[in-house]
Amino acid sequence: MKYLIEVVREDGGFVITFPDAPGCVTECDSADETVSVAREALEGWLETHLATGKVPPRPVSAIPAKAVGIDVAPELALKLELLWARREAGLTQSQLAKKIGVSQQRIAALEDPDTEVKLSTAELVLKALGRSLSLSSSPLAKSPKSKTAA
Repeated sequence: MKYLIEVVREDGGFVITFPDAPGCVTECDSADETVSVAREALEGWLETHLATGKVPPRPVSAIPAKAVGIDVAPELALKLELLWARREAGLTQSQLAKKIGVSQQRIAALEDPDTEVKLSTAELVLKALGRSLSLSSSPLAKSPKSKTAA
């Protein structure tokens, strides 16, 4: 899961925004740190949404060839996918819990940024929502150089 970033050079530094994460903005001093600073800001923004019970928007922007997309950490991405799948199914945490025979607190924990998720549990929940769990891997990419606009 990737979120597009937009980087603008401003006042000797760089301002980073996320078209698919309204209100998530950060800044840094050098182009070399844009990706790491952007990742930290985005993940903090997403975790805050989860912790406060808000549903963050899915990333929908295509990542153009010369643009930079920020990968969301796998465990956080899994929590978001579980939340989005439950909401798209029109179920509350209690309704989903009843459907799979666990407590509402167990479902809430799956959507909590501070609780670990077992893959077997995620698979069970997704199956109950008519979805499947799919994993993939790819070679590690070198940090891309930031694209800046004047």
